[in-house]
This record gives sequence, structure tokens and C-alpha cells, in this order.
Amino acid sequence: MASCDVCGKVFAVGNKKRLCSLQCNGVALQRGAADPARIAARFWPKVNKDGPVVRAELGQCWVWTAAKAHFGYGNFGMPGGKNQNAHRVSWFLAHGAWPKGCACHRCDNPPCVNPAHLFDGSLTENSHDMIAKGRIKRFRGEQSGMAKLTDAAVVDMRRRRASGETMRSIGSVYGVSESTAASAVNGATWSHVP
Repeated sequence: MASCDVCGKVFAVGNKKRLCSLQCNGVALQRGAADPARIAARFWPKVNKDGPVVRAELGQCWVWTAAKAHFGYGNFGMPGGKNQNAHRVSWFLAHGAWPKGCACHRCDNPPCVNPAHLFDGSLTENSHDMIAKGRIKRFRGEQSGMAKLTDAAVVDMRRRRASGETMRSIGSVYGVSESTAASAVNGATWSHVP
């Protein structure tokens, strides 16, 4: 017989259990998920504080050495089974609360979990930050995987329109709708093509 760690109920011990029921197990998981000391004890051993200096004014990055998710961001399994981005967990451990928006990187180094390199920003601020720093590639025209036309086709479409051909016939030659042809010819799309 043992006493449940959550509710104190005395129960028959089986398989070295310390909890009497699934309900008490869920409560224990929730308590553990909110316990920063317990999270930190598992989190910080997975960090190399001797990482590279990506931006001199910030100092060294602290690199996540365990599992990685998309685009090289660290992946940390929280108590209760939910995964979080490692840099968000670092923010939580440093500030005692989760970021209101995104935990954005000043250093632009995805595996970095140095709290001094992070700031709390909205999704919009994070997107503007990525664009301003040139971290997002914008594919235009035929470089886009969604393109139905090529730069050469657009040049030819504009030449055809200048010679009096209708948008409908131009579109049918290139296998696009009349409105798609008009957008390309008038420069609403494919504006980078001279």
C-alpha cells in the first residue's frame, strides 16, 4: 500500500506507481509542466554556452544540442508530452512567463537559446524583422513554384497585346485565364519583367 502523491489517497501499489489514478496523473503532469526548476534541470544540460558569435554586439550564442525541428530551431519535450521550440522555453525560464507573441531572435541563429538574444514580438513584428534582415527569400516570377508563365512568355504576351491581339487569345496561347494574361500584360503581376 502507498499514499498518492497528489491526493493522499491510500491505494494498492502496482508497477511502482506513486499516483492512484489517471486523474491524479494528469494533475501531476500539469504541476510538472509549470515547474520551472524541473524544466530547467532537463533543459540547460542540452545547451552549449560556448557557441558561435553571429553578431559581435550580442556575444556568444547558446546553441541547442538536442533535437531540432523545422529550419534548425531546437525542439524540447515539455512535461505532459507537448513539444515547444527550445528558444521559447529559454524565454520562459528567463522571464517566468511564456512570450506573448513569438520569441524572436536578435542573432538570427535558429538553434540559439540565449535569453539575451531573444525578444518578445508579434507574428507581424517577426515577419518584418525577417524581411528587414534579408532572412526570407522572395521568389518572383518564374522562380516561384506556383508560376504558370516565364519571363520570356510575359515579354511575348506584352508584344502581342501591343500589336492588337485580345487578352482572351493571348491567355489561350499560354494556357492561362484572360484575367491572368491581363495582369501579366498590364504589370499588376510580373512587374519585374521589363
